[in-house]
Amino acid sequence: MSHQVTIQPSGHVYSVPDQETFLGAAIDAGLNIPYGCRNGACGACKGKVLSGEVDYGDYQATALSDAEKEAGLALFCCAKPLTDAVIECREVFALNGIKPRIMPARVQMMEKRSHDVMALFLKLPSNERMQFLAGQYIEFILKDGKRRAFSLANAPHNDEFLELHLRLVPGGTFTEYVFKEMQEKAILRLEGPFGSFYLLEAFIFVKTAISRLFLLPAGRVLPRLKDCLSTFFINTQLAKWCCIGALKLWKTSICQLCRRLGQACTLTLNLFQYCQSL
Repeated sequence: MSHQVTIQPSGHVYSVPDQETFLGAAIDAGLNIPYGCRNGACGACKGKVLSGEVDYGDYQATALSDAEKEAGLALFCCAKPLTDAVIECREVFALNGIKPRIMPARVQMMEKRSHDVMALFLKLPSNERMQFLAGQYIEFILKDGKRRAFSLANAPHNDEFLELHLRLVPGGTFTEYVFKEMQEKAILRLEGPFGSFYLLEAFIFVKTAISRLFLLPAGRVLPRLKDCLSTFFINTQLAKWCCIGALKLWKTSICQLCRRLGQACTLTLNLFQYCQSL
């Protein structure tokens, strides 16, 4: 038996199968509710239940306090509707229709970057490619059904392998397996991409516009430059252009810093790789 859920203020309506979470069914329906860990630990998916009965599921008290629960808040990655319901949360749009998929991956190469950082290069089946946006992540599905999430370190256009940087977590079931037991050629099961914090594709627009500009005769450069810049500023924000310029000026420093930190910020590396391709 499924339940009908309405999201406010957008008014979107979707169906949630029995024993499925609000978040899981929303993802399947192509709706993008903000989330992070998907296991009741971070609180990114927190929203308000305006009507209906809910099973709050298992979650960490640090992510949802008793006072918040009494005020009608819930973690949608854990909570399941028991009746038709109306919830209130924000939605993130413009994910370009990319939906998460479950697929196998072979460990092509393991590269130890430091005593506690491992770079994994995963190969998908020959007929598969994962479409994703810079800043998104994937989840490994473990044998017991639990999941572990890691950000993608490769740029979307460089998709021969999926690159991940894993930090060893003492007592962490998955990372200790990776560092102590896992071998190259091992087969893993993953799902992705996930995440609503990603790099917009304005960079691609800028690259294309500039490339076309310099293919023109000199007498047509200034008019086309005006046209390109006008179109650019209509479709994007000035801040994005400033961001590109700053990253170009400082890309060497950023690269050196990220290498020293051993992938302290995967998104920074994604941005750097985009700058290299501009």
